[in-house]
Amino acid sequence: MSGGNCPETPRQKMIGMMYLFYTALMALNVSNEVLNAFVAVNAGIDQTIKNFTVKTQSLYSEIDKKAAANPGKYDVLQKEAKEFEQRCNNLVDSIRLVKVMCLNKSDETIDPTNIDNDTCVIKKMDDINAAPAVMDPEAGGEMGTKLRASIDAFRTYVMGMSVFKDSLGRVDTTSVIYKNTMSSLQTPDKIDDGATIPWEIGLVRHMPLVGTLALLSKLQSDIRNVEAEVVQKMVADLEGLDIRISSLTGLVSTSKSVVMSGSQYEADIFIGARDTTMKPTIYITQTAPYYDSVKLDNGTYRYMKLANATYDTLPIDAEGRGHYVTSAGPGEHPYGGLIYWKANTGDQWIPYKSSYAVATSSTTISATACNIFYKGLQNPLSVAASGYTNINVTATGGATITKGKVAGYEGEYIVTIPSGTQTKEVTINVSADGKSVGHQTFKVMNVPSPIITIGGYKSGDDVPKAAIKGSPRLDAVLEGGFFPFKDVKYTVTSFTYMKEVRGVTSSQVVSGNTIPGDILSDISKKASGSSISFIGIKVSSPSGPRNAPGFAARLK
Repeated sequence: MSGGNCPETPRQKMIGMMYLFYTALMALNVSNEVLNAFVAVNAGIDQTIKNFTVKTQSLYSEIDKKAAANPGKYDVLQKEAKEFEQRCNNLVDSIRLVKVMCLNKSDETIDPTNIDNDTCVIKKMDDINAAPAVMDPEAGGEMGTKLRASIDAFRTYVMGMSVFKDSLGRVDTTSVIYKNTMSSLQTPDKIDDGATIPWEIGLVRHMPLVGTLALLSKLQSDIRNVEAEVVQKMVADLEGLDIRISSLTGLVSTSKSVVMSGSQYEADIFIGARDTTMKPTIYITQTAPYYDSVKLDNGTYRYMKLANATYDTLPIDAEGRGHYVTSAGPGEHPYGGLIYWKANTGDQWIPYKSSYAVATSSTTISATACNIFYKGLQNPLSVAASGYTNINVTATGGATITKGKVAGYEGEYIVTIPSGTQTKEVTINVSADGKSVGHQTFKVMNVPSPIITIGGYKSGDDVPKAAIKGSPRLDAVLEGGFFPFKDVKYTVTSFTYMKEVRGVTSSQVVSGNTIPGDILSDISKKASGSSISFIGIKVSSPSGPRNAPGFAARLK
């Protein structure tokens, strides 16, 4: 039992349960078939360790490639990764040595100095004296104490690595990776009826040899899992280091470069790869070539205003963008200028130039939500044929087009494409006064796949049991705000729940989106830190039936 001031961790509970179970097995003199089942469990953990090793090697290679492609840039990160890899390998090998020594105590034909013998056949699976002789001080073993010290030292080293620190060098103890790593590398003592049982003794005392080997394999798996998560975070941080303002370009953004006579032209002018804390001054002129320049000795250019040009300055919004509004007669209207701001390295001048055209008559076909039509949705469309009367708009590819408005969007037409159609493109044709005056082809796509949530939690989150009980269903929703259409509805129509009992995995297929009572009961019995998994999730969408990604989470 656990003391009130020293609650057991999930890992501690697992060790305790295995300890009790194996004790019961000995008392009942269980059959070899049961012990063989735990040999299979141990083999499965060994395979998991190999899978983690393959994964981490590819991540280490990614760091090496980046370092080779950018000499000097990632030297610190690469050095830290190599040291971490070596420490992980050393600790795993030390556990392998302990396993071989335990096997040798049970079978003297096994060489106790060769760690490759850790996969030897266990001849005496129920031997309860071999492992204590290696790890329990009271039985003459010293490796348990050494192993615990090694793990504690490794934990201290890992928790000081850069992946756990913010930009100010402070360790973020609230992050998921920090909590997972700390939990995986704990070596807590057990409190049993008021007596303290050291962590290392709990692995071996009254435990058959096959049980101790399985627990040591689990420890190896935990270390490789920590290694994979840490190195994956290193690679993610490494990729993030590439996203920085190293060069700047003046950009002009406008919704349309041709406007009708009498209309206004609008454009946004801003710095590419901009920092929104910048508040530049944007100068604009219609006098070509819009700016002057001088080539420097290092091959770059210094830009400056033209001596004979008149410049206006644009109003700047909260994100550092200048907004340009003007009107002009028919024809091409070029313009350009300079964007100026004061940086810590001195004055910076960035040139830009663009143009717009004013036409007296033209046809414009515009999908006002986005430049793609989505199956099963009402796609708003705007058609303008200036100077013409009796405009007629038609669509190909099985699409239907009607006059009307989609709430919240501009456009006087609605294009609808049946969810079951296989068409990849739709062409909008515009005719006026008995002749064709324009056409535009749009790609046709299904609505994006949703993500699955339970009680508002996403896959990969730590999910409280209470959240699942309070909202026992799988919801399909779009993630983020990138999709231009609002209120797109998805419904989960079926899913499969993966259930694991004593290492045996089974599945249960459920229709609809509601989690039934037997599955809720199974989840409620799981310990904190246990994993749950829903796969094979199918959803209905405006574009027809879809497969959604699975949902996997850890309970808390």
